[in-house]
Amino acid sequence: TPSIGGASDNVGAVQGPIEKGDSTDDRTPTFTGGGTPGNTIIIEDNGTPIGEVIVGEDGKWEFTPEQPLPEGEHSIIVVEKDKDGNVSNPSDEFDFIIDITAPGKSAIDAITDDFGDQTGVISPNGLTDDNTPTLSGTAEAGSTLEIFANGEKIGETPVEPDGTWTFTPSPALADGEYSFTTVAVDAAGNAGLPSDPYIVTIDTTAPGKPGAGTGGI
Repeated sequence: TPSIGGASDNVGAVQGPIEKGDSTDDRTPTFTGGGTPGNTIIIEDNGTPIGEVIVGEDGKWEFTPEQPLPEGEHSIIVVEKDKDGNVSNPSDEFDFIIDITAPGKSAIDAITDDFGDQTGVISPNGLTDDNTPTLSGTAEAGSTLEIFANGEKIGETPVEPDGTWTFTPSPALADGEYSFTTVAVDAAGNAGLPSDPYIVTIDTTAPGKPGAGTGGI
């Protein structure tokens, strides 16, 4: 019985090995495995042959589909055929998911001040003395949310099963005006559209000591 050793994603932002049950945005992933040198490996996807390849002298084979596979769930098996036409038992299944649909647009619903005498939600375009304010919002459940400040990525956080997320910057941000945006990236590496910006100004500098006034008659 031949074997499927694994599969690999060769496109997009997330590349590398595809584990069983994983999602990938690569519609032509590369499969590898083992068999008898010189025999033919027939590759089947969901019960339909999608190609074949000859096992090398080292007992290994590699196959990349010529036609892109459709989006959805896939179950790959291989069988081995010798020169006399004898066909082996099928290999164990290799199941995975092709996902080429980007997540929906994420949202920053609130930025909260957790420091000092005045706390609570900071209004858009508002001021805060908290240089580690807590951002929260919604995005596609199970995705990873990337957080940006003035276009520079400052971190990421997982999105909960109910579609909510929270994030607190670390290290603390310097004083200044910040335009925060987020992008949701799913397990296959598909990135959604950036959120609408949420602008706040961080000001942690206390006013200077007032000087003595001058006067007289």
